[in-house]
Amino acid sequence: MHELTSVAGLALALAIGLRGPRAPRETVSRVVVALAFAVLMLSLGRFVPELERFYGVQSPYSVARHSAISLGLVAAAILAQERGAFLLGAGLFYVALGSGIVQIAANLFQMRDVIGAMSLATAVMLLLLAIGGMLGRANRGVMRVLLNTHASGRQARMQILLGVAGPLIFGFFYILVDQERTVHAEVLLLVVTIAGFNIGLISLMAMSFERTDYARRELERQMAQQALEDGLTGLFNRAMLERRFSRAVVQGNKHGVPFAFLMLDLDFFKRINDLGGHDFGDTVLRRAAKVMLGALRHDDTLARIGGEEFAVLLPGADLEAAFEVAERLRQSIAGAHLATLKGHRVPVTASVGVAQWCPGESFQHIYVRTDHALYRAKAKGRNRVMIADGEGAVQVDLSEFAPSAGGSSSGSKAGDAES
Repeated sequence: MHELTSVAGLALALAIGLRGPRAPRETVSRVVVALAFAVLMLSLGRFVPELERFYGVQSPYSVARHSAISLGLVAAAILAQERGAFLLGAGLFYVALGSGIVQIAANLFQMRDVIGAMSLATAVMLLLLAIGGMLGRANRGVMRVLLNTHASGRQARMQILLGVAGPLIFGFFYILVDQERTVHAEVLLLVVTIAGFNIGLISLMAMSFERTDYARRELERQMAQQALEDGLTGLFNRAMLERRFSRAVVQGNKHGVPFAFLMLDLDFFKRINDLGGHDFGDTVLRRAAKVMLGALRHDDTLARIGGEEFAVLLPGADLEAAFEVAERLRQSIAGAHLATLKGHRVPVTASVGVAQWCPGESFQHIYVRTDHALYRAKAKGRNRVMIADGEGAVQVDLSEFAPSAGGSSSGSKAGDAES
């Protein structure tokens, strides 16, 4: 391998390495462009004497003709992709890849009219540079399609393997059995041409199939999302709540992690609908959902389970912590300006039921217990938090968590925190 060829190969390898998808583009882009441009000029200097004299690398120290062409292809491909022409860059990388394959095969069969002055080591280096360049932008264009994990990518990879391996096997077999060595170069070029045509055709078909497959996956994702989300508020629905409940039960049984369940209902919501209509009521529900999300942790699950009724799953929370969260939700809703009609604020409050999960308890059972606590809160005057009845619940003195003044609290004090 010529010294300048080695230097050019190292420069291209560095440029390709700096082009990773997560690389800070402003920092490295100029370096990548400079390296690729320098190699491109060095390659062109092999054919333009003025450039060769500019570099000061007179023969016999100039890069070999075949090597210059292949290095120039890789450098041009890098420059094209750095300028946003990803399809052109991918095409140049494909040509460089094919050139590397031809040169390796020609070296193996000693085809001097194809090899020129390129060594086997140089051919392998160019092949690896072309592969590295394509993989360096695997998140874009053709390579993204060919390397994805979906059906389109798997089928394209299998088709390319067959489309390349088939012609190569038959072509090399013909070359091996042809003792006269009269048309080896022509056969090799024909084989590579067929393989290249197959790669291009399969890539185009894969991109078309990927677009269709992507649309299908996106539709499935949207349908799955709609099946687990409430269409009005964007919160989870009951189906997702039950999934999260099952996950919490597994953690509770396996690792003893406690969790609690809340049910919350907006008070006198029919009056809000009567005052402003159902559109006004829907707006209040969306605002209430946003307020409650802001008062919860990221790991908590808030779901709308019907009408103006919501449920909250609190992983890792015991009864005391759950009561604090319930109070925070109640106060957040009471203090927020959820409903304004003709310039006047319409007060909106909420009643909340709280229950802690008991080992072996089903979703339906804790749902009923918490619902009873919610209706007890409504029966005691609304705008308050009540603890559910339930076997195995821990007796907790919650008087210190009761809200001050305004009294619309917990229904509460320790006497209402029934176990």
